[in-house]
Amino acid sequence: MAGFESFSIALDESTDLSDTAQLAIFIRGVDKEFTVTEELLALQPLKGTTTGEDIFNEVQKMAKQRKMLKRFYELRNEIADFMQIKNKPLSELSDPKWICDLAFLVDLTGYLNDLNLKLQKQGQLENYLYSYLKAFQKTKPLAGGTDAVW
Repeated sequence: MAGFESFSIALDESTDLSDTAQLAIFIRGVDKEFTVTEELLALQPLKGTTTGEDIFNEVQKMAKQRKMLKRFYELRNEIADFMQIKNKPLSELSDPKWICDLAFLVDLTGYLNDLNLKLQKQGQLENYLYSYLKAFQKTKPLAGGTDAVW
């Protein structure tokens, strides 16, 4: 997903054949030629209701996984060595493009988690919440782009 000018996260909730609500979380990127690329980031089943709060909680849970993703990224060489010793090599761990995408995902979830924490503080006025979002868009132009797409 390198080389994109702007990014966004898209959510889609639908029900599968077994009548279970599924939340698809996508990441979209737009390059200089305005070519849009979309990749599935996660597919999460939703239990019970599918309110906006339920969807928000699933996205938040995914953001909390950042710590696990970051740790995996930090240990990727050790994990690759271990898997090689077990005769189950992971080709992705030697693929520079895959490693770059993983690093991007770690950074993205970190930025979103930080923003989420700011937005959840109690007793804030709407203008402060809006300013957090605008500041995030201006200071976190993901992958060297000029603006985030929201």
